[in-house]
Amino acid sequence: MKPNPTQLAQHPTKPEISRRHQISGERSGGCRESARTRKKAAGAAARGAMLKFLSKVVVEYCPLDPRKAAAVELLAQCNGRKAKDSNPACSVELRRLPSPPPSTDANTQPPLPPPRILVTYLNGAEEAIVAAEGATAQGIRDQILARGRLIDTEQMFRDGGEKWPVIIPEEELGMSFPGIKPKKAEDKPQA
Repeated sequence: MKPNPTQLAQHPTKPEISRRHQISGERSGGCRESARTRKKAAGAAARGAMLKFLSKVVVEYCPLDPRKAAAVELLAQCNGRKAKDSNPACSVELRRLPSPPPSTDANTQPPLPPPRILVTYLNGAEEAIVAAEGATAQGIRDQILARGRLIDTEQMFRDGGEKWPVIIPEEELGMSFPGIKPKKAEDKPQA
């Protein structure tokens, strides 16, 4: 029996895709491609939104440290064109930490300092984020976004003349919410 040429090209660990699915993917323009494009666009928007809250970003790491991946990825995202366009006033710096002198004994090698990201928010608040083992650039970015949104919300309340933090009385926390009727239903005359 002569083998099918498409079967020869298949990777041994990947599942075989039927010809019907291959054809439907070609006709539709590739659903996977459009989902991937949407995901990239959402990520780019989030990166731009991150710099919106910041006035300065300093990334520190030792070049020999294997834990530097998240810090380097975050630095690349901050230096991207879309992120820079969202806040041109935000300065992004890289500080390479010196590596310790080589030691003859591997057991006495001094530990490398962990990679850090130092951020300064628009209100002047500073935060040091340590990119520990297993940290991801997305996790660090989400942490910066959450803190930035909190600072932005606080500023909106203060600009509106409200105290911060907003204190909700205990008895109001247990109250039921009656709901809101749409205005169109209230404005319509009963026939």
